[in-house]
Amino acid sequence: MPSQQLLQPHPTTDVQPDPEGLRPAGWLLVAGALVSLGAGATPSMYPIYTSQTPQRFLELVADRSTTWVGVHLAFLAGAVLTSLGLAALTSALANSRARALATIGLTVFLLATPIRVLQTIFAATVTVTAADQTTHSGVVPPTYQLLDGFLWGQPNWTLTVFIALTGIGLATYGAALLASRWLARWLGWTFVVGGLLLTLSVIAFGDGPPEAVALPLLLGGILALRHTKP
Repeated sequence: MPSQQLLQPHPTTDVQPDPEGLRPAGWLLVAGALVSLGAGATPSMYPIYTSQTPQRFLELVADRSTTWVGVHLAFLAGAVLTSLGLAALTSALANSRARALATIGLTVFLLATPIRVLQTIFAATVTVTAADQTTHSGVVPPTYQLLDGFLWGQPNWTLTVFIALTGIGLATYGAALLASRWLARWLGWTFVVGGLLLTLSVIAFGDGPPEAVALPLLLGGILALRHTKP
């Protein structure tokens, strides 16, 4: 009857996420976060990140080129796993009130992932080649210096955009978790506050740790897996 249909609840009002959809989301988020945190905690990379001159930076890259490439590939893998995990999470929230916010958050992360791809390709090819040339000639290649501030150095605008986007995406997913009313509310607020702080710090200082989103996502993945237990 038409009157009965009007009285039926809207399908997106209080529908809980599908546990079968949460399970892959949880595992992918945990895997992506652990890979990113492991890459960011590689001790031999710290002297490179804190080097004071372009020549010293490239000399250190040449000395540790294998680790340098491996770390960037790990960062890329972490970004891809995270995006896949958030895609699974968005699918699990498809019938909930958080659908729109989750879709926006996923879109932002998907915009950030190609930037990480570009960075990885640049670091594994152009930077390594410039590092070898600097080691042999003692001079930083002029063509590499032209990209200072865009793909390497301080500021690194490509990295800044990547970090800002992931911060915005994290905050948006936090709002989605709060709207969906599942998992712990403190996790949603952690996503919101952490994402906004990361984005604001990048805007204010022009730099920040790209793996900073990994810890909140690790917690989210763990809680999503616990939510699937009977």
